[in-house]
Amino acid sequence: MKKNLYFVLILLFTILLGLGGCSSSDDDWIDLNSEEIIGTWSTGTESVHKYLKFENDGTGYYALLNGADFATNYLFTYKISANNINIVITYSDGGNKLNGQERVWECLFSKDVLKITNGQESGTYKRIE
Repeated sequence: MKKNLYFVLILLFTILLGLGGCSSSDDDWIDLNSEEIIGTWSTGTESVHKYLKFENDGTGYYALLNGADFATNYLFTYKISANNINIVITYSDGGNKLNGQERVWECLFSKDVLKITNGQESGTYKRIE
């Protein structure tokens, strides 16, 4: 009987210890703000990847790359509202077909991760600069 009780206590302790080490990545998300978003962000460097740069003057740059080749890129102005980044494209490399387009990126943000959850720009970007 004591052996079974000892085994159960050890099992419970192990389970509690294991659960205590778990945390949700959602706990790290914070509100977007215009100061902390400034910098360079990328989804990676392998094959197809995305690159974002936010300047402190409310302008930015987006590029979709396939290896080292540009698939598309554009300049934009941006404003932050709640957990959204509202952009207006001011110049694009494709004959300005995108010029003037407005987009709203729904985002999750931590100091070193920007996750855009909608649109063609969606992805998990990591701060690189």
